[in-house]
Amino acid sequence: MSARDLLLVLFVMFIWGMHFVVIRIGALEIPPFMLLSIRFALCGLIFLPFAKRISWETFKHLAMYAIPFQGMHMSFLFAGLAQVDASIGGLIMKAELPMLIILGWFVFKERFGPKTFFGLLIAFIGGAIVIYKPHTDANVTTWGIIFLLLSALFWAIGSTQLRRIKDLNFPTMVGYAFTIALPIAMMNSFLFEENHIERLQNADHGKLAIVLFYQVIIVSMSHFGWKVLVGRNPVYVLTAFTILTPIFAFIGGVLILDEPLAWTTILGGAVALAGIAIVTFRQADRHKELKHVKP
Repeated sequence: MSARDLLLVLFVMFIWGMHFVVIRIGALEIPPFMLLSIRFALCGLIFLPFAKRISWETFKHLAMYAIPFQGMHMSFLFAGLAQVDASIGGLIMKAELPMLIILGWFVFKERFGPKTFFGLLIAFIGGAIVIYKPHTDANVTTWGIIFLLLSALFWAIGSTQLRRIKDLNFPTMVGYAFTIALPIAMMNSFLFEENHIERLQNADHGKLAIVLFYQVIIVSMSHFGWKVLVGRNPVYVLTAFTILTPIFAFIGGVLILDEPLAWTTILGGAVALAGIAIVTFRQADRHKELKHVKP
């Protein structure tokens, strides 16, 4: 990996980690599903004009990805971060990788060895420590934890559908995916939230504008940066850097949101990330081995 790509991947991980903090800020200003609906609508308005026409078959594959990933994963993520501190939420969301591996084993019959199993076990132990005893002043609810775990599950489900989507440029994929997911976010907001106009009027509009700009423009640009990185580097190399996202989320939550620290959170987070690291590097080695196997 070149020095340029190293700086770019670190920047992308920073953007993704800080996104937990940004979501938390926005979800405390207006209801989370309402915030997500506005984000999806803005993304559709900005990116659809640059999208290319797609076939009905491609649209179906895109919908099978967008509904669980954008629709369900992000809905539960926003709802969870409205009830859980960003520093803890970022750690809980790393359950997405173990869930993806387990889904691959269950759905696609993909095998994994004892090293991966050992890493998964350590990751779940670390996650249990974080969830079991957070700081007494931390904002953590049972429902918030459940929402985040469901978010991680739907991230894994949506990610398994990505392999069906091919040859789509960035504006086309983002524009269609967010527009497909928009009705889900709006329905959730209509069913579970109220006083929309009043909440929007009483919100800090400057803070809300920064949150939406970050989500719609900066996060979208970071995904484009990731697409560039994937085109120039092996995926198994890039995947290792995703371990940094909960670290950036943790630091951002403490420094920006003044979230409390607990030794159990630090210990559990370290244990969980150690397990995730074992799984990540083992998967990277496996991909490297498969790549060098000649037919």
